[in-house]
Amino acid sequence: MTHYHLNAPLTADLGSRVVSTSAAIRSGKIGPSQSDPVSDLIVDLTDAAMRHFFVRPAEVFKLGLASRGIIDLGVRSTNKTIRMALKQILPRLSPEQFRQVADYLDEALEINKPQRKPE
Repeated sequence: MTHYHLNAPLTADLGSRVVSTSAAIRSGKIGPSQSDPVSDLIVDLTDAAMRHFFVRPAEVFKLGLASRGIIDLGVRSTNKTIRMALKQILPRLSPEQFRQVADYLDEALEINKPQRKPE
């Protein structure tokens, strides 16, 4: 079965936050009751991806101010909605479910994925 991934570039700081947050979840330093940093991180990842796939093309295509404004409003609204949902959901996860969040963070960053050999 073929697996496809949608890739968006991250800043070094954001990538580092993914690695350290995942490790903190796995070690138990961050649990469901301290999930705010995890919520913030996921929102920041979402923002980076949406800016890459929506805001950046709007600028490249030289869309008008109104069109870019609509896109920016959509990105901000989505981020707020995701933040509100995560702040409700993450604290209610069981410890096992919360550790699975680290798996999703690792998958998003493709941590420990073997590098493709040059052809």
